[in-house]
Amino acid sequence: MTQTIKFRSPVRIGENVTAVVTAHTVDYEKNRVLAETVCRVGDRVVVEGSALFMTERRPVDRAAAKSNEAS
Repeated sequence: MTQTIKFRSPVRIGENVTAVVTAHTVDYEKNRVLAETVCRVGDRVVVEGSALFMTERRPVDRAAAKSNEAS
């Protein structure tokens, strides 16, 4: 639905890039997720951004939910 990307630093051929995506907000009513992405080469941030996207509705496994609540 929306996405922002900021390129902070160049990446050169052969460098390993690590991407971490963190879901900040989950709106179960509207099936939307707000997520943040940070890509790094070592300690250097090369790309960062955020995205708001829609997800599919999935049936809730009631037995698994109760099991998780008991833990």
